[in-house]
Amino acid sequence: MKVIVTSGKYSQILPLFAKQFNKYFSSDVEVVVLSANEVTGLPDNFSHAKIPHTKFWCNDIREFFDSFEDELFLGCMEDHFLHAPVDLGLLAEIITEFEYGDIVKFCSVKPNDWKSHITDCSHFSCKQLERNDRLWYNAPVRQSLLPSIWNTDLFRFILERSTDCNAWEFETRHNMYRLENEVLEFIGDRKALFAKEQLYPMSDVIRGGEPAMGHWAQEVKDPDDIAVFKDATERVFPDVLWTT
Repeated sequence: MKVIVTSGKYSQILPLFAKQFNKYFSSDVEVVVLSANEVTGLPDNFSHAKIPHTKFWCNDIREFFDSFEDELFLGCMEDHFLHAPVDLGLLAEIITEFEYGDIVKFCSVKPNDWKSHITDCSHFSCKQLERNDRLWYNAPVRQSLLPSIWNTDLFRFILERSTDCNAWEFETRHNMYRLENEVLEFIGDRKALFAKEQLYPMSDVIRGGEPAMGHWAQEVKDPDDIAVFKDATERVFPDVLWTT
């Protein structure tokens, strides 16, 4: 399974993203970076697919996904930096569930987001998966762009119906509710999975176009990781002021 990283205007932090990725996931995992900018300084397991750059993120990535043939991918953004090991055992269990054919997405949910995840889908039942007591399922599918494993056909289906949307618009509740009936018809009896345990322990370097150290400082404890997060922040915001 490939990892697809979308990079917009923060491509300068990609080498640091890659450093954390290979440290906490694997240098054997194939990563494809979608970016309009030239990307340098990446390790050998990273490749670059050049995409257009307009104000419409969904339009920009459409051509790549129209020709993407893999059944699954793990998608994330360039500022989703790992700060702890990916749970490879849980990952293997999730991929096994996809192989049964009745799963369309694994939604990455931080422990603190667990209740809000259920609230977003409160009019649907949230149940533990009978085959695996570490995993839960629900519908509708959240269109969140937090690190998640997607069935490519589902992602492409939503993308085709999100023309002229930016990334934020793609994942907002408005777009989710606007497309809810179509998505439910498309997935049928298939499910979206999530887990109380974190598969992909990450924190945003940037949030809402601003430095996100108020968020990641609560989670990132390793001194080497803190240095990487600070370096990434300063590459985007060279005038940032540190209080500690």
